Amino acid sequence: MSGTRLRVGVNGRVLATPVMRGLTRYAGNLLRALSRRDDVELIVFTREEPWPEHVAGVRARLVRFDAPREALWDDWALPRRIRAEGVDVFHALADRGLPLVKPCPMVVTLHNSYERTHWRGLYRGTKRRLWYWKHELVNARRADAVVTVSDTTRDELIAAGVCRPERMTRVYLAPGPEFGPQPAADDAAVRTSLGLARPYVLFVGGYDAHKNVDALVRAFDRAVLPGYDLVLAAHQGPEFGTAWARWRALACGERLHAIEPAPSALPALYRGATLLAHPSRWESFGLQLVEAMASGCPVLAADRTAVPEIVGAAGLLCDPEDPVALAGALARLAGDPALQAALRERGLARARTFDWNTVADETVAVYRRALAA
Repeated sequence: MSGTRLRVGVNGRVLATPVMRGLTRYAGNLLRALSRRDDVELIVFTREEPWPEHVAGVRARLVRFDAPREALWDDWALPRRIRAEGVDVFHALADRGLPLVKPCPMVVTLHNSYERTHWRGLYRGTKRRLWYWKHELVNARRADAVVTVSDTTRDELIAAGVCRPERMTRVYLAPGPEFGPQPAADDAAVRTSLGLARPYVLFVGGYDAHKNVDALVRAFDRAVLPGYDLVLAAHQGPEFGTAWARWRALACGERLHAIEPAPSALPALYRGATLLAHPSRWESFGLQLVEAMASGCPVLAADRTAVPEIVGAAGLLCDPEDPVALAGALARLAGDPALQAALRERGLARARTFDWNTVADETVAVYRRALAA
């Protein structure tokens, strides 16, 4: 670490949500890695109180303030606070969060290209679409540099005209230090507290349509894996109840577990799983993929978007749109201990190529380029 000390401001509002999300794990791990550096001083700006688990180990000055409306907080109060704190460069960590008024050089991390392709379906109604496009235009016009999380996503965002190529940098994510293959003393207790007593296939993510959970449940039903449960670890939104009722009516219904674990429970879940099944049709990176590999959990994933780039030869890939192929892959991996062992070793080696100190190095290099520009 070298160079002048940077005073880095961060939009920390993503840290206020208690639910298990990749965005919060990214934000917390990046801030912890930046906290270990002697060339960075962090100032976290937020409207809500951060969730304690997300900021554990983060060394930063917290600047919390309110405003009558969200737009006033973003575009009027925030830039004034940034100037008052003497920030050198400001970073919005979660796709949006840059102020319209530019108080200093600014950086935004764009995690996905999915909503840039499907915004019409995701943002219904004039008000929501105006909100979406306001942030897209601010990113395009105000960001001095854009970070994204895979080469696949970088290429998709450039093709969509989101950003000029020379302003966009790919910085891979990484598993947190808590994800490792050695069991912790409380692993079994964590799994027992979640009602898991039998061998299981694990899914970690969300119930958004592109996560393809319905196809996974039906493939699990088709595969007829005696002795195995399917564990769905995801936040249960308003539409979950309808899907859950439909899945429970299947032959495998009694072997389904839908849980909302705390982030601290994830390492025990990965280490206890026979395999991680990740049939998502669209991933920009897939943090759960590297977390599972780092935990010694064999990976079965879709052969789409950024997944092959991240997993490489360390996982078993299949067509997520082919239910027969997905069921066959589940049965093959669950029934082949030798294949599980091979993927476990390849996954551990692959996971070691992703490191949060490297993420911090490359992110700070982006900050310095933004300042120079």
